[in-house]
Amino acid sequence: MYLTGRGAGLGWVILSTPCNSPFQKHQEFVASPLMAESLALREAVQSCVEKELKEVCFESDSAQLIKSIASGNGLSEIYGVAFDILSSAALFKSASFNWIPRERNILADNLAKDASFVGETRVVELTFMVPN
Repeated sequence: MYLTGRGAGLGWVILSTPCNSPFQKHQEFVASPLMAESLALREAVQSCVEKELKEVCFESDSAQLIKSIASGNGLSEIYGVAFDILSSAALFKSASFNWIPRERNILADNLAKDASFVGETRVVELTFMVPN
């Protein structure tokens, strides 16, 4: 997530074999960094639903967001988005939500920064192999 004015850049990556899929989206009228993080996670969950993945692990460097999702008690600021995330996550055979340090989330962060200047969702013209 990268917040600029009232808009935000969202970035997420689906890590799967044999290659990974990075995504980014520009979202207008985002009130806070927590909301931007929530919107990025919702996009990631929806992307995995669309790819018909069955077992997924979602990671975010927002401890507040992960705590809210993991407890099932959405904060009032993100209640509707958290509800969407948990509803969609129920479609998977297995889904987990984990906090990771920001240093492990560099690719998604860079995608979000780049998306802060983009007006539409796009699959980045970049794929990379999963290291063995």
